[in-house]
Amino acid sequence: TLRDEGTSLVSLVVGDGSSWRFVSQMGPPRAERVTGLHAGAGFASAVVRHEGGAAVVGGDDSDEVTWLSLDGAVSATTRLSEPRAFPAAAFVGGELIVVSGGTVERAPRERAGEPVAVEGLPAGTGGALALSPSGDALLYLGFEVDGAPSAETFVLRGCPEACAAEPGPAWEEPRAGVAFTRTDAGTLWLVGGEGSARIDLVVWDGSAPRFEAGPTLAGPRAGAAVFEQASGVVTVAGGEGPDGPSRTFEQCTPAALDPFG
Repeated sequence: TLRDEGTSLVSLVVGDGSSWRFVSQMGPPRAERVTGLHAGAGFASAVVRHEGGAAVVGGDDSDEVTWLSLDGAVSATTRLSEPRAFPAAAFVGGELIVVSGGTVERAPRERAGEPVAVEGLPAGTGGALALSPSGDALLYLGFEVDGAPSAETFVLRGCPEACAAEPGPAWEEPRAGVAFTRTDAGTLWLVGGEGSARIDLVVWDGSAPRFEAGPTLAGPRAGAAVFEQASGVVTVAGGEGPDGPSRTFEQCTPAALDPFG
């Protein structure tokens, strides 16, 4: 996840062996090890940016959420209603909304998470929740069902108080290993994937999402690190290419830059 602190860019990387906070200004980034995360936190967790920092959600056989402040310190630890590996999560209305295995729950910072009755969602694994710029809808996409990426998407409305799901636009080319990032202007980037150099963009017409074609990568990348630099310009780094792990990065520019401020 990425946070802009004035002139600094802060990235949080949560891994199985260790987790790190990278702070960059004009020179090389400063690396700081993050400690105190809950047992099971790692690659199977969701990392969600929010106004006061970030939340590390679930993980390997984990029902916990660790809340981090902007300086990387643990500010709180709460529990979900059940263990959740590879959840999709987003921060909306002052609470976490977490989707995993066809179920939804709301998780405030101050107390344990609680299930929300939502009908019609598949028992998916992974994927992303993308908040609309207006803040009144979420798009759930990029999940896998029975080990295969799904073309289905769902729009959740009324969260966090009373989520309801409806079918969203079909994703034309679903693929495993896609990387997600949401820009400050609210555009969701779906970058690469297994054997793919494709980039898809999700933009919103009010509270209605739609897919658009984005720029194309120089070559296939699966599981890359993806983050916004500024004004909609996105950096894609690492990942798995045809010849194995990549040490390169690319800067991707949309057709029109986002406005400053």
